[in-house]
Amino acid sequence: SDTVTSITTQVLSLAWGSFSAGKSGNTALLNWSTLQEVNTDQLTIERSKDGIHFYPIGTLKASGNTTGVTFYNSSDGAPLAGINYYRISQTDRDGKILYSEVRSVSFDFAQATVIISPNPAKDHLNISVAGNKQILHVSLLNSVGQIISTMIMKDEYNSLPIHAIPSVVYYLTISGGDISTVKKVVIEKK
Repeated sequence: SDTVTSITTQVLSLAWGSFSAGKSGNTALLNWSTLQEVNTDQLTIERSKDGIHFYPIGTLKASGNTTGVTFYNSSDGAPLAGINYYRISQTDRDGKILYSEVRSVSFDFAQATVIISPNPAKDHLNISVAGNKQILHVSLLNSVGQIISTMIMKDEYNSLPIHAIPSVVYYLTISGGDISTVKKVVIEKK
């Protein structure tokens, strides 16, 4: 008979190795490895408060093409009070995404009341931290974890100018002393 058999194999763009999450003071430490990488582009560190909805908090350039174990590490200097869930997403050069397993770290510090207004905002973001007497680091991050703007806050109230920042969703991190929080903010220039 004239039967032709064709076998197609697909190489995985990434094989995950180990992934651990721990803490050092008020910082979450993330360590992971890959066993192989083919055509990988970037690694995005993602965090969640509920283990379901994840948000990017940072990115790293992937090694690209490896056949051995490659080690990576990152940290979250502004974890949330309570349980923080972490995962790593790998994006290859073709746009495909693979996710690591999820790991968690718990932080027990007291959370001060943080109010951001207006939200959505056009020209400025008002930041209010009730009773604050410590130095706070405030950063505005885009959706891939890049820092757009930073400032130091030393009292209960400050304003962050955003008139030159494009309209989109951002994440405002506030950390220092016993305060560590992330707030979702929308900038609309309409």
